[in-house]
Amino acid sequence: MKDLIGQNALKLSNIRYVVLDEADEMLDFGFLPDIKWILSAIPEERQMMLFSATMSKEISGIAQSYLTKPLTVEVGERNEPTKTVRQMSIHTPEAGKITTVNYLMKETDPRLTLIFCNTRNRVKTVTKKLNDGGLVSACIHGDLSQSQRNSIMRDFRAGKTPVLVATDVAARGIDVDNIDLVINYDVPDKPEYYVHRIGRTGRAGHSGFAATLVSEQDIPRLRVIKRQYNVLMN
Repeated sequence: MKDLIGQNALKLSNIRYVVLDEADEMLDFGFLPDIKWILSAIPEERQMMLFSATMSKEISGIAQSYLTKPLTVEVGERNEPTKTVRQMSIHTPEAGKITTVNYLMKETDPRLTLIFCNTRNRVKTVTKKLNDGGLVSACIHGDLSQSQRNSIMRDFRAGKTPVLVATDVAARGIDVDNIDLVINYDVPDKPEYYVHRIGRTGRAGHSGFAATLVSEQDIPRLRVIKRQYNVLMN
């Protein structure tokens, strides 16, 4: 969008409504300077709406600086995982995680599967291992162009590529109805990311399944998630 504005190909002078989805992630992942820049090109007389599954006090404070007399609407429990998702933690050595993914795929037979890793290099490595093992997979991360991302997402939605591996940043905004299984290949670095991840399944009243693979080095982060959200995992 910044490029289009800079090229005078996009005019924002008539914008009256601004919607920021995944607001906490957009404000926390280093996008704040870009958001400030874009908002500066929009008339100050506007209605702004922020949507998010979680909102920390720090991010909420940043958001308030862009809002005027905001009305807060909360649906469900604040910052808590959806109750339509069955959650499970599976303790496994790091070297056994790919085998565990294959086992979960065979046992649950999901229509679509979304796998989360903490870094883009990790995403690329896991995707290659899955494809080498015969599991048709693709990945999205920050190195992809928008056209590449769009193509991958089309194939994922259509079921041509039933497994998608992603980072937290790249997965923002993903809204696909048929994701039956979410796998946390890595335990997320921040507890709130866990809520966002498993929220990709169990949507629109349907049930979902989220499995978190836990190696020895992951245990401290898992404990924080369980404590913060009072999560019981089978």
